[in-house]
Amino acid sequence: MLNATLFGQMITFSVFVWVTYRYVMPPIQKALQAREVKISEGLQAAQAGQAALAQAEKEVEALIEEAHQKIKEQLNAADAKVSKMMEQARAEGNDLKQQLVESASIEIEQHQRQAQQALQTHLAQHVSQALERILSGQITPEMHKHLLSQLTNTSEDHS
Repeated sequence: MLNATLFGQMITFSVFVWVTYRYVMPPIQKALQAREVKISEGLQAAQAGQAALAQAEKEVEALIEEAHQKIKEQLNAADAKVSKMMEQARAEGNDLKQQLVESASIEIEQHQRQAQQALQTHLAQHVSQALERILSGQITPEMHKHLLSQLTNTSEDHS
């Protein structure tokens, strides 16, 4: 009996295994294969995403570096423009200063000439008056001293 029971159990177990492999295992294997394909696709997508992320990071770094370079160029251009404008303003200021100095020098020379001419005219008038008095014989020694002191005081006042 033990042998028949064991044999019956073996047949039942064999039928169970056959039914399981025939009807139960194919859907489980399909589900496992589908899950394996999904996982594989997910891993490939993750790797592609990581590669795209790395590429995007490189592009961002390149764009940032390009922006920094453009900013440096613009700053250098602005510095050069400011330097040029300052140099131009300095040159214009020097030109204006030179013009003002020349104009003032000319004006001073004109005033000096006018003052000199006025003094010469004034001196000529005094000399002429003195000569008229001398020639007319109206000058006494006291008047001579008085005229000389007047001429001296007048010429000192105009200096």
